[in-house]
Amino acid sequence: MQLTQHTATRAAKSVVKSVGFIRQQLDSASRAEQDGIQGAFEQRIKATAKFKHDQDRAQRAIDDTRAAATRYQRAANVLRSGGVSVSDDPLHKRCADLHRMGGPTDQLADQLDAIAKTANDAADRAEDRLNGAEDELRVTDAMADYLAALAKHNFDKSNPAVRAKHRDYMAWKTVSRGRK
Repeated sequence: MQLTQHTATRAAKSVVKSVGFIRQQLDSASRAEQDGIQGAFEQRIKATAKFKHDQDRAQRAIDDTRAAATRYQRAANVLRSGGVSVSDDPLHKRCADLHRMGGPTDQLADQLDAIAKTANDAADRAEDRLNGAEDELRVTDAMADYLAALAKHNFDKSNPAVRAKHRDYMAWKTVSRGRK
């Protein structure tokens, strides 16, 4: 996967926008599973796994974007200070070599700083989007847990484990509605 300034923001947007659809899929799969329709269990598991995978992918994209920003910022610092790069990163080594050769490095260092700032801004925007939808994401996670517990206990809503998961789901749902 190629990392761009839009990777993290697109991944975060995708997760946030899919919340309603994932909940609808989980609900319909659970109802079908309760009715004994073949393949409903797999559909519910797939929807849950896809949602968790998308969340992980968005967080990984944010982390990768921040790591790239740090890498470029260090490269700019190597160009400006002329310090010897202690990392194994080829970019840092080339920047140290360029500085030793005595070429004009200020413009390249400024460009690397701009790239690092753009990457950090993109990661911040993506993280803000995920944080803004944290309640919705938790509601969806709690719903998936509740439906899994419900299926595990043969759709017996009076089971204490199912009731605990339902209380947790309803609490997150109430919190989510209160913050809109």
